[in-house]
Amino acid sequence: MKSFLPLLFFALCAPFLMGQQVDLIKDINPGAEDGRPDRFITYNGQLIFRADTEDTGAELWISDGTEDGTRLLKDINTDPDFSAGNSNPGNFIEFDGKVYFSARAPGLGTELWVTDGTEAGTELLIDIQEGEANGAPRDFVVFQEQLWFTATTENESSELWVSDGTAAGTELFFDINPGAGVGNPNFKFVTAEGGLMYFNARTPDEGTELWVTNGTVGGTQLLKDINLGSDNSFPSRFTSVGNNVFFRAADTLGRELWRTDGTAAGTQLAIDFRSGEEDSNPDNLIQIGLAGVAPPVLFCTADPDGEGDRLYVVDPSNNNFNEWANLNQGNSMEPDDIQARFGFLFTFTAFLTEENDMGGIDTFGRELFLADPFQLILQNGNIQLLSFTPDNLDPDHSDFIYEPLEGFLYYTKESNNTQELYRVPLTGNFQSEQQLTSIGSSMQDANVRELVLLGKDIYFQADDGVIGRELHGFIAEKGDYVITELPSLNAVVAGDTLDLGLVQQSFDTTLFFEISSVADPIIALLDVEVDGFGFSTDVVNPVLLLQNAQPGSGLNDRDTFNIQYFAAEEGQTDVGTVTVTTDFTENEQYTFFIKAEVESTTSALDVFAKDWQLAPNPVNNIAQLTGQALDEDGQIEIIDNQGRVIQTYPIQKYQSNRRLILSQLQSGMYYLRLSAPNQKSTTIPFIKH
Repeated sequence: MKSFLPLLFFALCAPFLMGQQVDLIKDINPGAEDGRPDRFITYNGQLIFRADTEDTGAELWISDGTEDGTRLLKDINTDPDFSAGNSNPGNFIEFDGKVYFSARAPGLGTELWVTDGTEAGTELLIDIQEGEANGAPRDFVVFQEQLWFTATTENESSELWVSDGTAAGTELFFDINPGAGVGNPNFKFVTAEGGLMYFNARTPDEGTELWVTNGTVGGTQLLKDINLGSDNSFPSRFTSVGNNVFFRAADTLGRELWRTDGTAAGTQLAIDFRSGEEDSNPDNLIQIGLAGVAPPVLFCTADPDGEGDRLYVVDPSNNNFNEWANLNQGNSMEPDDIQARFGFLFTFTAFLTEENDMGGIDTFGRELFLADPFQLILQNGNIQLLSFTPDNLDPDHSDFIYEPLEGFLYYTKESNNTQELYRVPLTGNFQSEQQLTSIGSSMQDANVRELVLLGKDIYFQADDGVIGRELHGFIAEKGDYVITELPSLNAVVAGDTLDLGLVQQSFDTTLFFEISSVADPIIALLDVEVDGFGFSTDVVNPVLLLQNAQPGSGLNDRDTFNIQYFAAEEGQTDVGTVTVTTDFTENEQYTFFIKAEVESTTSALDVFAKDWQLAPNPVNNIAQLTGQALDEDGQIEIIDNQGRVIQTYPIQKYQSNRRLILSQLQSGMYYLRLSAPNQKSTTIPFIKH
């Protein structure tokens, strides 16, 4: 283990990133007081969130990512004497084309509200508990094409409710603990196939136990009294693995790992990690697997001996388990923050230790790792160190967000006494963690938090020490992206409709629709239809087939087609859909991306710079560069990650495409720079596998 840290550390030293820019979006609460923007949800290409001002209190706000487009959406609580003038909107969820949430208003209490993103369309849906008493709707989930939540009335306390999105269609669904007793259905979990919803709920005779519903009153029942009698088992941490759902619950053996197939007989203790009555507290439950390559397994953490959590892999077919990849000579790594990536990888944080020359153990701190359990992408071993923070034993990596177009994992961590924004690529050779913000200092904690992804931009709350906690953004270059919601990493079935979202630009664009597979055999597109005013496609009886992909290499093998959007007039926005009919192996999983670039702007130089594309990207051996025909002879340069030109190619006048042989390049990140006289050069980043 003495060599582990140096081997992984060499690629993690990177300078402060100078590409995209970090902007203060708006000083919501002018002056030194905090605006505290938080509880973000993306909706129709905008952010809806809670923010605080001296004049209105904590109210409902909306932003399109610009200062002028960031505004109070509605002052729901206008009475400064009621709840200090705060409506405190929260529990946001998108359902049936609108955003539903809870908010507090005079004369109403905390009730169920709805918005379509306009002030006029922001209104009370229903006063669940009449008067100023709180209906307190919470724990929302979409199930069986309805909105489910927990709420309270004068006669029923904290019970299961359902809504079709209308006031008339919002009603008490099931009174679990009849009368004034608290049923308190929480931790609602919908199975992967959507047929069942599990949750915990309380009755006086059984305590808080495992319940299930199929969406009907007759199919809503106590599934099993795990901790017999009125004692509580508190089931939670539900995760689907194959046809079973794993969760943690407590009985006389302590809080351990359980599983269910939806029947009472099939609800059983899976693993007692810690013998006796002590709790092992299983946590971080995730399914990892890849159809056709690796059957799904369960990863989780648990404490088997009171000495700290360890990372386990569980075979769902027989409950066999093993400790997985302990890096610390048998000592606990305290793994946490486990999140699946692409279905077959996961990231996690853990304490990294190393044996010193005196035979003792040095702790380097809690760091960020990528795990490749089936060794599909990593060259050496199945764990890659992504982030190293030598000045902080626990830098508190948090607020993880993955951006699929560029392949970056964004997060916050504390270094030099300030919590800032960072990112690291999850493709290529995983080089260079990048610090993206430098808002704070060793004397002032920026406390970057509440990350949210909108398009390719990352928005967040931060404190610069002058104007308080306000809305900031890490902003991509504008004009190269128009889709507001990405249908990415979906298990797609034939004929699925993928929503293009709201086109934000007021000028013509081309959307590059990209599809990739993660296993062989590969998908064939049989038909593509585009609907929506201003949208069209160049696909005619498509015969697009991704070929020669092998397990683990599917992210390299892609095909594309174009979808054009032409604005009828300046400033117009439109919505369109893409319907893809496919032919592929049953249960295969595919990844869909949608990209876009501006086809025309006011600058002819910018048109040239933005018109050229390199495909595929990532590159295996051969790539095609295509774009607007050149007016003069030009040059193509391949530049490595150190800024060195390592290969040049000529490109001739009137040439609009160039085939490039790149097999000589080693795996890694590169840049292609295209230049010609009297035309603005363009640089395209790409990954060589």
